[in-house]
Amino acid sequence: MTGRETWMASKYIDIFLREAEEHLTALQKGLLVLEKEPGNTPLVHDLLRNAHTLKGSARMVGLEEISVIAHRMEDMLQALDEVRTSVDGAMIELLLQGTDAISRMTGALARGEESPVDVERCVAAFDQGESTMDAVRGEAPQETEGLGDTV
Repeated sequence: MTGRETWMASKYIDIFLREAEEHLTALQKGLLVLEKEPGNTPLVHDLLRNAHTLKGSARMVGLEEISVIAHRMEDMLQALDEVRTSVDGAMIELLLQGTDAISRMTGALARGEESPVDVERCVAAFDQGESTMDAVRGEAPQETEGLGDTV
């Protein structure tokens, strides 16, 4: 990769990180509301759109591991949207764990660190409807303020 290509890739990653933070915040807040308002169809649509955008944006910049987790979240929200399943505390917890895993991954990426998430274990747990916390190493994610300051 040339210096310019590296700079461009870094620029797109910075943009992704900034947008991912917005989508993750919207997902986290929305999921907490959905737990209290399980019949809120417009909110399910908003959550689905956030997960879909996060998935696609991650894939576009080559962050396949983030995309895979976001895709699992999107699938679960799609099932809600199509009324194939209903909202319950376990589902909300699992979706919140998905946002936590992605937050940890984006935080590590922003700091230039290795991802603390074992994506294979996380996805396997997600697919089984089990806690994904065993797939995450370390402490809770730190705030990633100023992610876009380098753009």
